[in-house]
Amino acid sequence: MIEMLDLPFMRQAALACVLLAFVLAPLGREVIARRIVFVDLALAQLSALGAVIGSTVEWDPIASSVLVTLASAALLVLPAETDLPQEALMGLVYAVASAAAVLILAKSPHGDADLLHILFGNILAVTPRQLWLLAGLAAAVAAFSRYRRTRAVAGRGVTLAFYLLLAVSIALAMKSAGVLVVFTYLVAPGLAIQLLGLSRAGGAVSVFSAAACGVAGLVASYAWDLPSGSAIVAAFGAWLVSAAAAARMFRMRARLTKADPMGRRDAV
Repeated sequence: MIEMLDLPFMRQAALACVLLAFVLAPLGREVIARRIVFVDLALAQLSALGAVIGSTVEWDPIASSVLVTLASAALLVLPAETDLPQEALMGLVYAVASAAAVLILAKSPHGDADLLHILFGNILAVTPRQLWLLAGLAAAVAAFSRYRRTRAVAGRGVTLAFYLLLAVSIALAMKSAGVLVVFTYLVAPGLAIQLLGLSRAGGAVSVFSAAACGVAGLVASYAWDLPSGSAIVAAFGAWLVSAAAAARMFRMRARLTKADPMGRRDAV
């Protein structure tokens, strides 16, 4: 790993992995608590569609991605006018946005490469400007999380602020990491915390475990010459499997302790 950090672009990629954890992991816990995981996935794909549109019309893809995602997020807080399940609607939004992005890219001479870039990003190409943007987002997310901890009531204004912050975070993180990596950063840490049953220290554990998984995936990609985005997603998958195994072991031990508090064994 020390050899890897001798390369400037790898240092920037490692810092991006850490900053993504501070931006996305706290938002992901809120996403899971609100049970809007499909909204998160739909916003990520809409952000990708905005970037594709911006590139096609030769406009700043980051700006177009932010605008499309913000407009979509603002619509999500409007009162529902149908009885259709939100999961189904968001799943359909994701499918349509994905299809639209593929159709637009089909006319690009580098469509396959562009599609892979959208899905997994290229964290090895992160720029200092993107790092500063991620640092600013991390500060904004920390301020919002602190506000939420000190305010028990969550009205429509707080919900709108959350959706807009989520939209901007996804849109800006997408430029560095891609749809699948951003979605994994958002969802995997919160799921691991729920599996382990952590509550008081859950926020800190989710952030630091996300940072560790991101850096571990980056190190694996460097050591074994693997695509960085896929390696990072795989590292989160390994962390979830480990958390599930640990949670199962803890439950079994708790049941055994409850059945025999003194640790006695049945006589043969």
